Amino acid sequence: MSLERIERYLKELEAIKHYKEVKREKDELLKKVEELESELRAVRERAKEYSEKIIELEREITKRGIEIANLKSELNAKDGKIRELEETLSEYKLKIAELEEVRATAEGKTVAEVVEEILRRKEDEIKKRSEEIFVKKLEEWRKEEKSREVQEEAIRLLSNIINALRDDRIPEGVEVNLLEKVRELIDAEVDKRINDEFEKRVEEESNRRFVEKVFFQSEWYKERVEPLILKLYLEIKRDVLKALRGPWNVKCDKCGCVFSTNLSSDEVEELIRRGYVWIECPSCEDFLLVWSRRHRIKLELKDLLKYYFFN
Repeated sequence: MSLERIERYLKELEAIKHYKEVKREKDELLKKVEELESELRAVRERAKEYSEKIIELEREITKRGIEIANLKSELNAKDGKIRELEETLSEYKLKIAELEEVRATAEGKTVAEVVEEILRRKEDEIKKRSEEIFVKKLEEWRKEEKSREVQEEAIRLLSNIINALRDDRIPEGVEVNLLEKVRELIDAEVDKRINDEFEKRVEEESNRRFVEKVFFQSEWYKERVEPLILKLYLEIKRDVLKALRGPWNVKCDKCGCVFSTNLSSDEVEELIRRGYVWIECPSCEDFLLVWSRRHRIKLELKDLLKYYFFN
C-alpha cells in the first residue's frame, strides 16, 4: 500500500470521526440561512410597504402643494382687496382733510355767519324744494272737489306765495301766518341738514381724536395691547398656521360665556378660504323641532383678533 493511499485513508477516518460535529454545524448553518431568508423576506415586505407609503405621501404632498398654490392665489386676491381698501382709506383721508379745511375756515366766523353762508349756498336748492312743496299742495287742491273759483283762488294764492319766497316780500292777499308756516317748514329742513352735517363732522372728529390721543397714547394701550401685537407678530412670523390655530378666546353671542378654543387644520383652511369659521359653544344649544345641537358662532378673523386684544 502506497503512502498516498494511507494518507487518504487517514483523512477519511478523520472525517468520519468528526462527521457528527460537522453535520451539526451544517444543520445550524442551514437553520441560520433559513432564518436570514425569513428576515430578508420580512425586510422586503416592509420595504414594499414603505415604498407604497412613500408613493402615497408623494401624492399627498402633490395635493397639498396644489392646495397651497390655491391658498396663495386666494391670499393674493385678499392682498388686492386690502390694497383697494387702502386706496379707499386714502380717499377718506383726503375727504377728512377737506373737512378739516372747512372746519378751519368756519372757526374764524360766528355761528350766524356760518349758517348764513350755508343758506346762501343752498339758496337754489331751497327755492327748488319750496316750489316742489307748493306744486304738491296744488295737486292736492286739484284732486279735491272744489269749484272752479276756489281752484283759481288757490292757484293765485300759491303763486303769490312762491313769488313771495323769491322776492322776499309779502304781496297783498297772502295770509302772513301761512307764509310764516311755509318759511318755518323750509327753515326747519335747512336747520336739520345743517345740524346733521355738523353732528356728523363732530362725531368723525371726536372719534379721530379719541383714537389718536386717548387710545394709541394711553398707558393701557402700551401695557396691554402693544405686547399682544408683538407676541402675535412673532408667532405669525415663526409659523403662520400655528398662530392661526390659536388658542383663541371666544365669547358666545347667545349665552355670553367666554371660552378658549384651538382651530383644527380644516378650520384654519376654512378661515383662510372663506374669511370666517363656525365655532361650537360648549355651554348652550339650539333647540329645533325634534332635536338639538350645539349653538354655532360665526366668527371672522377680525372677531378673533378683537377677542384676542380686548378680552
